[in-house]
Amino acid sequence: MMRVDFGIRTVSVDTVDENGIEGREIVEFNFEAPDYDGMALNVDVGASSYWSELMQIQTADSLLMNGVLTDAVTYLETIPDHYIRNKQKIIEKLREQKALQAQMAQQVFAQNPREVTSDNGEQMYQTKQNTVENMMGGA
Repeated sequence: MMRVDFGIRTVSVDTVDENGIEGREIVEFNFEAPDYDGMALNVDVGASSYWSELMQIQTADSLLMNGVLTDAVTYLETIPDHYIRNKQKIIEKLREQKALQAQMAQQVFAQNPREVTSDNGEQMYQTKQNTVENMMGGA
């Protein structure tokens, strides 16, 4: 796209002189030139991408606080990677914990498959699937 659409343009170039002093120089550059494949470009198009990331985080926070999102893994997956260090490791640990909770729930059910006691002491009868879902927080 640069070669086709831009032609000769004025650009800002970072420079380092023979004494190691860094500077910036304004030069004319021909984007149609065939040999600039080794050039490193840093393109700043404004704050719109920053804004959308912040809005994405604020939206995820609001969904979590309002109870729309109840799963920590789902919440973390909506956050851009560079905002949380070791995000994938955290997600893996949460999934391991969830799997362990499911195993424990199945073991509890295996010991007493039909009778489940509610928080207020009344007895309820549930299916195995409901028991596992209740122990995992409705997942």
